[in-house]
Amino acid sequence: MIVNGLSAVLLSAFIVEKHIQHIDAFTPMGAYNLNMIYPRYNVQRSETSLSCQLCPSDENLHENEKVFFQTSPVKAYTARDARITIPSSLLLSTLANTAFTGSVAAADASFLGALNSNFPNSFANGQIVSQLLPILKKRGYTKTNTLVASSLCSDEINYSDQSLESQLRSNLVPARYGGVFHLGGLAGVPSVGISGFKACLGHVPIDGKVVLVFGPHIGIDENGVVGKIKRIGQDTKPTGTCGAVVGAKKALGVKKDPSAQDEEKFVNDTQEDAIIKYLSKKFKGKKSDEVGITEVTQSMYNLVRDEVLAYLQACILPDSKAFWGGISEIILLGGIVINKSYLQGDDYFQPLMLQALSAKGTKDLLSETYSL
Repeated sequence: MIVNGLSAVLLSAFIVEKHIQHIDAFTPMGAYNLNMIYPRYNVQRSETSLSCQLCPSDENLHENEKVFFQTSPVKAYTARDARITIPSSLLLSTLANTAFTGSVAAADASFLGALNSNFPNSFANGQIVSQLLPILKKRGYTKTNTLVASSLCSDEINYSDQSLESQLRSNLVPARYGGVFHLGGLAGVPSVGISGFKACLGHVPIDGKVVLVFGPHIGIDENGVVGKIKRIGQDTKPTGTCGAVVGAKKALGVKKDPSAQDEEKFVNDTQEDAIIKYLSKKFKGKKSDEVGITEVTQSMYNLVRDEVLAYLQACILPDSKAFWGGISEIILLGGIVINKSYLQGDDYFQPLMLQALSAKGTKDLLSETYSL
């Protein structure tokens, strides 16, 4: 048990060290939340040092975590020493609690194993944003000329304070007056129609810019199970994530009851029916157990992407000169959101598209931003 606990702590220290290297290489001066793996680390970078605090708010901690983390002081490190001191401090301060740390590290290993197998080249939300911001700044994006929009699933886990959308919002729009224009419904499929897209684009500051993040989502729990996570208050009952996609997958190969009414009703399931129809056509002739949830989620990304592009084209093409006369650029960040279970740390995002649209044409930014 001692050996296993020590190995787990060493693994935790290694992961933290890797993220400290990321901060040193990519992060601009200012606050940075090192919650890619552990939400307990808050790092403040200056030109010469990193200050690391292992002391989150009490409401985010289990009882057995409080004693451990409340004893951790605020310390300052040079960028060079941070690579050694922070992981070493983590190791020494956690030896007394190897059982707890071991379970956290084991959960991280299971999650990361499933993540890398199913959604390679994924990054934690914090890293997605921190690497995107310098690109946006270079292209003239500010808090007064940018509108943030999203076409993500309606699921509440995609809108927490640490979600990708929230981190984009907090960095790109004024805290008091800014917000996000929501275009998505179940599974992230656009649900507002052409009128919704026109309304969204009509809210852009004059000669301003748009950052539109889109895609489906999927959960991976602490045991590496793909398609499920544990939510707040449901520690013993993992739920399907994305529930709409999991439900549509189950409907594959199931014949519709011919007696079912097709007439329009006030209470209906329009969005889910559309997803089932799309997947049934995509995987024609296959039953649910013949298709993996990862493959289905990847197909849902294609659907969301194609619909977002189609709606944008419908807004631009009638009079492209007039359109680009009012909006200078649109950034499209598309990919798959990977949710983690409650208290397991920052969610991840697999970036599959990063493009800048303007009157000059389309510029691909994926390789420049994420080295993909």
